[in-house]
Amino acid sequence: MSSSSSTAAANAAGDDAAAPGEEGIVVAIRMRPLNSRESESRVWKIRQKHIIQCTTKGWPLREQRVHGRTLFTYDKIFGEFNTTRQVYEQTSQGIVDSVANGLNGTIFAYGQTSSGKTYTMQGSGTLEDGATTAGGTGSPGRGENGGIVHMAACDIFAHIEKEPERMFLVRASFIEIYNEEVRDLLVSGDSKDDATLTIREDKRRGTFVNSNETVVTSMDSLLSVL
Repeated sequence: MSSSSSTAAANAAGDDAAAPGEEGIVVAIRMRPLNSRESESRVWKIRQKHIIQCTTKGWPLREQRVHGRTLFTYDKIFGEFNTTRQVYEQTSQGIVDSVANGLNGTIFAYGQTSSGKTYTMQGSGTLEDGATTAGGTGSPGRGENGGIVHMAACDIFAHIEKEPERMFLVRASFIEIYNEEVRDLLVSGDSKDDATLTIREDKRRGTFVNSNETVVTSMDSLLSVL
């Protein structure tokens, strides 16, 4: 589906938290604008919480509507005119708040090449570019240039500042999953041969990898690591 940009899945939701006994997972899809190489006629349309396959004229395939083939349902759907800030606030901000209060949380983007994953998570340009606001002033991560990474980090450090009586330890790791391999992106220089990580399982920790971790104390120190 070339018009879909990313799917975010998370455990530990905020306002959308599941009822007791259910998994707290929210799945959302974001449709990006079509580019110049794609047809002007979008064959996938948003209808409330559904993505529906349509004719080239924009009419749903009513006589062939099949759930899982021409009709897909998600917890949340964002169109091409929704901002990353809207995506963050409706899918991820509650997870960040839960993490700051001691619960585990995960936010990740999934999708095909050129579907908009990097733009959603990193913002426009580099990670450093995404840290600036649209007007060049204000708190980092609060403008429209940033991605979910910046907005989440900004809220985490803002939460820490509001609770000086508590001790917080923020550590960052940077890994990628590519071609069924997990690689540690904080490994550099002559040690790059050791960047491939082994996936391990433990009764207490669950599934994990022994990646490098760095303590970060601010948005700037986090960006310097990434």
